[in-house]
Parts: sequence; C-alpha cells; structure tokens
Amino acid sequence: MMNGHYHVDPEVISVNGIIIPNHLRPIKGNTIIDTGTTILNLAGESYRELKSHIDSLIDEELNSFSDGQLECYNGTVQRQLPSLPTVTLTFYKGASLELDPTSLFQQIGEEYFCLAVMMSPEINLNIIGTTALQKYNIGFDLEDETVYFEKNLV
Repeated sequence: MMNGHYHVDPEVISVNGIIIPNHLRPIKGNTIIDTGTTILNLAGESYRELKSHIDSLIDEELNSFSDGQLECYNGTVQRQLPSLPTVTLTFYKGASLELDPTSLFQQIGEEYFCLAVMMSPEINLNIIGTTALQKYNIGFDLEDETVYFEKNLV
C-alpha cells in the first residue's frame, strides 16, 4: 500500500479475448484500486486503444457521442446486451477482473447508455473504481504482493 491506495500491475487488457496494447505495462504500481472513484480510469493510450476496440464491436446504428466526459451510445444496455463486449484486466501473478457489459456500461437515461470508462486525469496511472469492482470481493496478500478477485455469485 502506498499513499493510502493498493497499487497493482495489470499485465494484459483484453476486449472479448483480444489483447490490446497496455501502454503502462513497464511501469510498476501503475494502477490503483480506489473505492472513492466511481468508474474505471485508463491512462491515455490504453484508454484510446480500449475505446477503439469497443467502438469497432458496437453497432454503428447506436451512434456514438460524448456526454462531456463519457463515450455514450443511443439505446439501452439490456437491448444491446448480446452484442456488447467484455473487458478483462489480467494482473501480475494471474488474477483477472472481468468486466461484463453490465459493469462496463451504465444506462444513463431511457434513450442512451455510456461506457463506464474514462481517460485518467493522471498520465501514468490507471484507477479501478467501484463500477468495475461491483461484482467482486477483493483480497490483497501484502507479503506476496498479490491481488485476488472473487466474483460474487449472487
């Protein structure tokens, strides 16, 4: 733990099993788990890679637009569920955090939903917020420097 946060090291980021470049991989401790932050924040290039891959999988008819902070799409998460991707963050020593469409997207109004990921305000820092963690119990082994994610079955 450093500065009140647990620092972890994602090795791989994938969208529907396709690995995308993780631009912060060489920087140790580049990601924090912060329950005071709502959504997943990815550093610049990693965010752009993720957004590009997600946009390529989402139906063009959903008309991507920005609501000022988040990338949004016309429609509803429930209606689009079968076509929405899953993002997996795999960490040093193998722990994985899988963000299914209900964790990756948030219904904002009746007419549109948004990607619950934004570009990090810090150039070399990813922040994993509560939306990404909502279906998981998290454990830290401080001596072994390992993080564990256990998906809630409820």
